[in-house]
Amino acid sequence: RIEMPVAALAFSGGLDTSYAVLALRREGLDVVTVTADTGGFTPTDLETIRERAEAVGAIRHVAVDARQEVYDRFFANLIRGNVLRGGVYPVAVGAERFVQARPVRPSPDDGDVPSGDVPIGRRLTPLPRDA
Repeated sequence: RIEMPVAALAFSGGLDTSYAVLALRREGLDVVTVTADTGGFTPTDLETIRERAEAVGAIRHVAVDARQEVYDRFFANLIRGNVLRGGVYPVAVGAERFVQARPVRPSPDDGDVPSGDVPIGRRLTPLPRDA
């Protein structure tokens, strides 16, 4: 069982999200990091991101394979419609952001949770709006 309040954080492994883990830990929160793979990562990239999450103190890292959902919900229709901005630039760029926010679902407790769920339960403490 997790004893400290837990924050789930969308995590790229870059400077900003790595700092966010440290800042949340400094505020007394355990941090679970989540990376939604929407098709832009190699297995090596995902392993590097997991290692970075561990290095900055995440108690757990979850990589969610969201590639099929991104294709089904966004890209398939954009490809079929040949949707281009200015007749050149695919409008599909950025559509994956909607899926990246979905993998983290509260679970009823901090015990065993289904694959892909992050055990944040009712202990999730949001950051203050001015943080």
